[in-house]
Amino acid sequence: MIKAPTAGAARFLLTAVVPVALITSFPADALRGTWTMGTLGVAAAVSLGFVVGSRWAWNRSLANYTSASS
Repeated sequence: MIKAPTAGAARFLLTAVVPVALITSFPADALRGTWTMGTLGVAAAVSLGFVVGSRWAWNRSLANYTSASS
């Protein structure tokens, strides 16, 4: 019987292995010239989504901020 991964293994996989794989594979593909216009479009859309989402989270956090001395 195969055991399910523990929380520690999942944490390591999602915080170390997956980011390193993404950080190294996408730039390597771009340098080799194997990106298609579709890949470039998806990368641009995901980047824009993260920019918009982080801006929204920042503004929402600022609107709900109360200082520790208030």
